[in-house]
Amino acid sequence: MFGFNFGRSFGRCISLLAIFVVLILACPLAALGDGTAVSIGDVSAEQGDEVVVPIEIAGVTDLGAVEVWLNYDGSVVEVTGVADGDLGTITYGIDNPSGVTRMVWFSATGKTGDFVFASVTLRAVGSAGDTSYLDIAVKTLINIRGDSIQHSVDNGLFTVKAGGVGQYGLTISSAEGGSVTTPGEGTFTYDAGEVVQIVASPDDGYEFDEWTGDVNTVANVNAATTTITMDADKSVIAVFSEVGAPGVALPGGLSTGAIIGIVVGVVVIAVVVLLVVRKRRRYD
Repeated sequence: MFGFNFGRSFGRCISLLAIFVVLILACPLAALGDGTAVSIGDVSAEQGDEVVVPIEIAGVTDLGAVEVWLNYDGSVVEVTGVADGDLGTITYGIDNPSGVTRMVWFSATGKTGDFVFASVTLRAVGSAGDTSYLDIAVKTLINIRGDSIQHSVDNGLFTVKAGGVGQYGLTISSAEGGSVTTPGEGTFTYDAGEVVQIVASPDDGYEFDEWTGDVNTVANVNAATTTITMDADKSVIAVFSEVGAPGVALPGGLSTGAIIGIVVGVVVIAVVVLLVVRKRRRYD
């Protein structure tokens, strides 16, 4: 009795195994296709620079139509263009504020093999070290008969890499009455963030007044010897004034103009008095 039940159970197992094998052979061939993969690689660029990255479709048979959405962080990277790949003309739409670019291709003849679907131009808009996903959403992937093609997806990563130290130009000039001796006059190039010493020297009869122009990073605009920090292109001018010029205040609160006026007045009064005295003596 035991042997009989064992035989029946063994037979049922064999039957189920046979059915399972048939299902494996019949169904997955259509579902798995020929190992089709859609991918985009990892790329990087310095802030403001652009880089081209391909979206590839590999191992496809009788490809008839494709719709792919590329998703990304629009605060880190943006798409500036989409170029046709090996398959031919791509229809696309770029929506950087939403962080998505949509691409569509179709053909009635079918394509088999490995292809560059599209070449996407990316521009780094984030800061050094920022990263963004490059995620592929395959909305449509069908053959020329309209059957869906099973596939895998390989997403990428975009990185904003640190660039070299930037440089800025410092243009220096002077007004009448002096010159700039350090670093001199003209245009000089410095690394971003560099602190540069500037020295103005007045001519005889003049004194330094102030620095004018792009002076937001000048340490002391009223000092002949000071520094300027290079955070952008700069242009500064050294201004001088004549020593003792009219309107220049002197110690005691009187201007030179006022003093000259007093002196002239005193001389005039003295002359008048002298003339009056002489005239009286003549009559006496």
